[in-house]
Parts: sequence; structure tokens; C-alpha cells
Amino acid sequence: MYMMKSLLLVAFMVVFSAGCASNASDKAELTPTSDERLASSANASESDIVCTYEKKLGKLIKEKTCYTKRQRDIIKQSTEEMKAERKSQRMIGNDSSTR
Repeated sequence: MYMMKSLLLVAFMVVFSAGCASNASDKAELTPTSDERLASSANASESDIVCTYEKKLGKLIKEKTCYTKRQRDIIKQSTEEMKAERKSQRMIGNDSSTR
């Protein structure tokens, strides 16, 4: 009886682990995203492309994103502008609450 239970447990674990194995990465490689198409386009040289794995909001798994150096600079600049704008809004809010 003990042997049958342990054999059943091992079989269940094998089936469960096989079911958890996903081939979503294979599908992702077959269908390129717009970023990957941009990275592989003929007019963009490989030295200009920067690919990173970034965690997206609401997702547990990091996704590969590719941008040109120019796009990364634009994103960085807009992020810095938003940070400066929020900081100035907080300072204005603190000044009005002390009056």
C-alpha cells in the first residue's frame, strides 16, 4: 500500500511539473514584438540597439525590451522632467499648507 501511494505521488509530481512547464517562451521567439522588429530592422545598426529585461507593472516575469540609444535618451529625459515637475508640485503643496 505504501509503495502504491509513493508511486502515485511521484507520478502526480511528474505530471504536475510537466504541466507547469510552459512553451510560452518558444511562442514569444516565433512572434517578434514591435521592439524586436525595430531592433532587427535594416536601418538600425546593431550597435545602436540596447536590450534589457524590465519588470512590467502588474507582471511577475521580466520582459525583454529593445530600444535604440536615441529612444532610451528620450525616455530618460522625459523621466527626469516628470521627476522635477512632481518635486516642484510637492514643494508648492508644502508651502501652501504652512501658511
